[in-house]
Amino acid sequence: MPIRLPRRTRLQLAGRLQLLVLGALVAAVPARADHGPAKLAALTNRPSQAPVTPRALAPRLDGSLPPGRLPAPDEVLTYRPDPALRRRNFDIFVDRLRAHDAGAADNLDRLLTDNDVIGAARDWLKPYGMRPENVADAMAVYLSTAWGAVRGSEADPAPEVMRGLSDQLAAAIGATPGFTRASDAEKQELAESMIVQAVIISRHASAARDRPDLQRRVSEAVARGAQATFGVDLTALDLTADGLR
Repeated sequence: MPIRLPRRTRLQLAGRLQLLVLGALVAAVPARADHGPAKLAALTNRPSQAPVTPRALAPRLDGSLPPGRLPAPDEVLTYRPDPALRRRNFDIFVDRLRAHDAGAADNLDRLLTDNDVIGAARDWLKPYGMRPENVADAMAVYLSTAWGAVRGSEADPAPEVMRGLSDQLAAAIGATPGFTRASDAEKQELAESMIVQAVIISRHASAARDRPDLQRRVSEAVARGAQATFGVDLTALDLTADGLR
């Protein structure tokens, strides 16, 4: 399952299960993982000031955009990363969660402080010829991880599938007016929120392995999160070499 962190890193699930949905402005609600139906939390970072959010791509991610459409140019898709901005973004993610669940926020803070999450994403993406500084690639990490978690799968996507998803996202970005106005800072915030969310989903999906009831709740929460963030129903779409279809 995308993106693997060292085995010593634990994402504690005791008592509650928190999932982040970064990109859609919804309220966080603490949830019990082991008692009754889980109300898995949905959380965003600060409302993005970028001219395009992931949900703006929804009309072009339902399989209606023909395969092979030219992607947006590299200068639209990529950004020059700023380490100071990354730390600020991570702090915002943690602070937003802290307003609803201090324990979960501390857990996330440790995860982001003790691990080079973006470096882990870079290592995982490298064999695909992709990188975290490309917004389409970062979105592909999130969507492929979410698609697998919805189905209880921890398998890595095939190279042609991962590249096809990134190409679909790049074409959708290129066909969505306004994205060219996004600054490097705005693109970095969006890309890093996608990667952090993918890590969180991956860790919870792994923790739910061999626990069918918890796996079902994780699957449902991830599907709701993808719907809120991208406006797509991952339960109804296949992940193919042409992207989501």
